[in-house]
Amino acid sequence: MSQSLRFLHASDFHLERPLTGFAETPAHLVDLLIDAPYAAAERVFELAQSERADFLVLAGDIANIDRAGPRAIAFLLDQFQRLAAREIAVYWLCGPSERRGPWPAEVALPGNVRIFPLGTAQPLVHHADGDDLALLLGYSPGKGDARPEPVAKTKSGRYTIGVSHGKLNQRQVAKLGVDYWACGGPHRRHQASGDKGLTVYSGSPQGRTPSERGPHGAVVVEVDERGLARPRFVPTDLARYRRIRVEIDPAASRADQERIFSNRVQAEFDRAPGGDLFLRWKIIPVGIARGSNTILGASTEAWGQSWLRWLRQEFGTDSPAAWSISVDVITPKTKAHDPQDGSLLADFLAVIDEIEESRDALPLVEMLPEGARHSSAADLLQVADARQRKLLLQRARALGADLLGAEEFSA
Repeated sequence: MSQSLRFLHASDFHLERPLTGFAETPAHLVDLLIDAPYAAAERVFELAQSERADFLVLAGDIANIDRAGPRAIAFLLDQFQRLAAREIAVYWLCGPSERRGPWPAEVALPGNVRIFPLGTAQPLVHHADGDDLALLLGYSPGKGDARPEPVAKTKSGRYTIGVSHGKLNQRQVAKLGVDYWACGGPHRRHQASGDKGLTVYSGSPQGRTPSERGPHGAVVVEVDERGLARPRFVPTDLARYRRIRVEIDPAASRADQERIFSNRVQAEFDRAPGGDLFLRWKIIPVGIARGSNTILGASTEAWGQSWLRWLRQEFGTDSPAAWSISVDVITPKTKAHDPQDGSLLADFLAVIDEIEESRDALPLVEMLPEGARHSSAADLLQVADARQRKLLLQRARALGADLLGAEEFSA
């Protein structure tokens, strides 16, 4: 490569889908549930501008226009025009949502937006200052069964970005010589690295269900003159689903019990400043007899529901809000299978859980001082495959449990 480049990779806006997962929808948060996908998507477009990206890659499922309607059309046109004014190109791959509700032919897109044709594996070249800055290879499966292999041979030394939607066959794509696969489909971000490039699933800019917990956003990719890519995740979500475990002593004073909940809620706000939270709680009562189904004369379910009401009243109507979706009480018998105890160990293990579930590449090299990131020490911190990554996390989990005082733990 003769020059560096920077692009933004995002997918799965699903503008037609509100946030869900509530047995009882809080009336004061209805607007947030509907508008959050749009606000998160707007943050993606703003990020492309603030990062001075050369272009934006949209890897599918941006909107089903048939379901999203005029609002989505007007929103996307406005955002595309904003990028056009900053000379930022958009490369848009169609996912299943677009194939069910394609962009209306009667609505003209700005000239900076280029859509990969359905059913073909057609390369698009991004030009900058008269140079071919990158080759983008999009594959949108349609009625045809076009294969990208012949197109990849046109690389001619240019940095090549593959754009796809859905799970890729790593063995097949390894043969194509693509430097970076910008993928959509899964709503939780995931990154895999190998000897022949990176495969990154950016995830949705906004989580929509309790199973899509944790931060969501887009990926800024910086490529240096040597063709080395450094993806950087940037959160864009307005609301975040979280799962929290706490240990409560029913015999303690009410003030002490409430303080534990308050501290955990504040800790979650600190992790996602300015955003709303949707929380699922698991409470572990300590000091009750094994096998007991009652706490202070009430059933465990009734005890948990009383805390649910208190949590909603205390934190659910603020702005930003921490709305508790549910409370589950874990009895001592269940706790024997649950190593998390609501303490510092619980926080540490929750972080390990998030890393395992996201399946991102471990950013160990980024923890080194700037001057050491290209040294032999950096080579030692490379995690090459899924098996090595899993083993490393298992060892971190076991070491954390040992240092943080777990009495019984198995990795």
